Amino acid sequence: MATVPAFASVSEAMEMVRAGLAFVASADAAELTTGEQAECLRQMEQANSVLTAARTSVLGVFGAGKGYAADADYSLRAWLMHKTGITRGAAVACTAWVNRAARHPELFAAMAAEEEISESYARTMSTWTDKLPPGKRHEADKILAAEAKAGLGLRDLAELAAEILARCRPDEPDSSPSSGWQGSRTASRPGAGPGSPGSSPSAVPRCCWPGTGQPRPPCACRTSARR
Repeated sequence: MATVPAFASVSEAMEMVRAGLAFVASADAAELTTGEQAECLRQMEQANSVLTAARTSVLGVFGAGKGYAADADYSLRAWLMHKTGITRGAAVACTAWVNRAARHPELFAAMAAEEEISESYARTMSTWTDKLPPGKRHEADKILAAEAKAGLGLRDLAELAAEILARCRPDEPDSSPSSGWQGSRTASRPGAGPGSPGSSPSAVPRCCWPGTGQPRPPCACRTSARR
């Protein structure tokens, strides 16, 4: 996790953010090496995750206090459209994150802490664990966030989520996150390749973490009757 620099105020911090982005936007990307371009793109995705977390944090408090009413708007979504100049679809996406953060604090914290979990990964993982009750959802989010941070790709995260759902909801019909994946299931964790422990999740024993081959502790989602 990167060290958070000290600023005199939130306004000063926001000015620095805008200045930094303006500098990157005006820079001649063609003068950068391929490696520098790649690193810039990776860092911008990380920054986008933190931006989403920061916006959600402020928006949640602003909405709870009905700050939008001071501008004669009837809802947080309407205020965003009228005062920040975004479309209805964008406003819906912003307010959706307020609710999502409340339901998935572990995923939200991972984004805010710059743990290299993209906004789109966090959003997708939240749709998988939304099917679980709160206690089990939080545990599942913690597991998925840790595996995503370690480098597990979306396909393997879907398989892990499917196993968690199957253990937590043994009597539910099959609607696993991994059912939509087609083709090769080669693990996308860095370093995984043909013949490596993570090269084929389907060949790894179910008592192991997908893509690692390492022993997995008993899933706390199991009921005492199933243990």
